[in-house]
Formats: sequence, structure tokens, C-alpha cells
Amino acid sequence: MALTFAVNNELDQVTYECEYKGGVVYHATCEAEENACVGYPHFIIITEDENGISCRYSTPDEALEIMRKEI
Repeated sequence: MALTFAVNNELDQVTYECEYKGGVVYHATCEAEENACVGYPHFIIITEDENGISCRYSTPDEALEIMRKEI
């Protein structure tokens, strides 16, 4: 699911990062240099609740927490 979400957003690789607030975090990257950018990493957070499974990018604050491992 994380890879499909990444590919749909012009990224092509995901690696497991950690668990975060009840969800699973993947770090999404792009092999091609022409899509390189600066800023926070692209973290994909997958959660599941009574409505099903959801997949989204982290907010900037969440990205900082994930990078600092303050989870």
C-alpha cells in the first residue's frame, strides 16, 4: 500500500522506518534525480481504524518527531 501511494505521487521507493502513534511509517524516496527536492523527508503513515486503512503523508511536525525518534 505504501509503495502504491508513493508511485501515485511520483516517488518510486519505500523503506520501513518505524511505528508511530498506532501506525506504520515508511520513508518514500525517488531514484531519479530530476525529482529531487529539499525539505523534510517524505514519510508515509499507514493507519487502520473502524473506517478501514488510510495512507497519508506526515505533517512537518510529525516528520520532525519521526526523525528525532520522539515516538
